[in-house]
Amino acid sequence: MKAIIFGAGGAGKNLTEEILKRDDYEIIAYADNDPKLQNTVLFDKPVIHPSKITALNYDVIFIAALDTHNIKNQLVNEYGIKPGVINDTLSSCVGNNKARIIALKNSAQLIYDHNISGSTAELGVFQGEFAKHINEFFPDRKLYLFDTFDGFSASDIEKEKEIGTKRILEHSYDYSGTSIELVMKKMKTPKNVVIKKGFFPETATGLEDKYAFVSLDADLYQPMLEGLKYFYPRLSKGGFIFIHDFFTDVYTGVHAAVMQYKKENDLRFTALGDDSSIVITN
Repeated sequence: MKAIIFGAGGAGKNLTEEILKRDDYEIIAYADNDPKLQNTVLFDKPVIHPSKITALNYDVIFIAALDTHNIKNQLVNEYGIKPGVINDTLSSCVGNNKARIIALKNSAQLIYDHNISGSTAELGVFQGEFAKHINEFFPDRKLYLFDTFDGFSASDIEKEKEIGTKRILEHSYDYSGTSIELVMKKMKTPKNVVIKKGFFPETATGLEDKYAFVSLDADLYQPMLEGLKYFYPRLSKGGFIFIHDFFTDVYTGVHAAVMQYKKENDLRFTALGDDSSIVITN
């Protein structure tokens, strides 16, 4: 089957390596919204503007990019591509995502092996793809999910402009394509999930929990800094905080937030192994 991979960045490369192990697909091209990647070559195949997909003879489009929901809408609504040929099932199983999920599973095992107490939480949930694994690997722990469930806050975007994280402004991802219902359908143990919809840290007001595991994936400087300020002092001894996008050149506010917090606190962290994240321990 002739395949196009939407996403010519790290996830696209990882997905390519997985597909090349199989003999049922032939990659004919890559598509990407980033003008800097368009008209380049990846694995000897052209990287094209998404609008050019319709001119190609293909059987399937694999999505290997940040915002699956918006990309699907783009392909269907802007270019008239049939939803049935769009496939995003492989991207969550390979590369960066796979490494992060394995690290989560192993961290959960350590937490249980050492009887580390505390709830779990995620700040920046989007469609719940990582949250569902937290819920799965911590079946008896409360899971707080903090998100606006309505995309980025305008004030947080303004802060990105103020501190000079320009790359975020080049991307249209705002992560508004989600809902509480969509997220909850993915939870294996929904009775343990506590939805905290709204602007963080106001949504944490009144909570008195300690935390054994936290995922911070809010993408932008201000919510990531607030996440560290709130969760790190409440992290149980031996617990873990995963910070997503620390090494990316898209959401550079994440790196800035961590380094700002590190200036004022005894913060220890190391690379997680997924080419994007760090893990904080205490």
